[in-house]
Amino acid sequence: LDKAWDFEMEESPFAATVAGDSRFNDRLPSVGPEHEARRARYRDQMLARLGEIDRAHLDTQDRTSYDMFRLRLEDALTAFRFDEYLMPLTNRGGFHVSFADLPRKAPLQTARDYENYIARLDAFPLYVEQHIALLRQGVERAMVLPGVVLDGYELSIEAHVVDDVFQSIFHGPFEGFPPGVPETERPGLAERGRISIMENTVPAYRTFLRFIVDEYLPGC
Repeated sequence: LDKAWDFEMEESPFAATVAGDSRFNDRLPSVGPEHEARRARYRDQMLARLGEIDRAHLDTQDRTSYDMFRLRLEDALTAFRFDEYLMPLTNRGGFHVSFADLPRKAPLQTARDYENYIARLDAFPLYVEQHIALLRQGVERAMVLPGVVLDGYELSIEAHVVDDVFQSIFHGPFEGFPPGVPETERPGLAERGRISIMENTVPAYRTFLRFIVDEYLPGC
């Protein structure tokens, strides 16, 4: 369980951040068929290792952990076999909505925290590019949501396509620094943050918006 936890935290940096694991606070998840295949191979290995344990000799707590862990692994492997990763959006959200929670959920108490935050802003264009590639495959294979449930979906993206950095939700952390960030470092961090938001994050949202409006919604 400990090994699997470490693996899942590294593969899901957002989940790690929320869980209080700060090792991957400067990263975004890697998205794509090759990464999903790699995760599936690991989970298959873990399922085999789990099968080597005699459940009958476990106490009640460990039997419960065994059963839940097996169920999680089997569900993840089934989802992979059916290429569920080609449908990363739901009618209520998606990766772009989760990313917009970053200013609220990321730890922002020290200069290092702000460095990590900026690194994630910088990495967002690749994150968007990877998701667009998956969604295009989904359209090609007709693995898409019904268009009727996506009415107005573009509004969840448009909110982050701004012309003024001060209108961006991602700028909030730079409008007031906590005591843990030295005053001498604040101007530089704020400037780097503004550049990253307007040169990386906002353009990535704009690219995603065009894809959703021009390609994905018509393909649903």
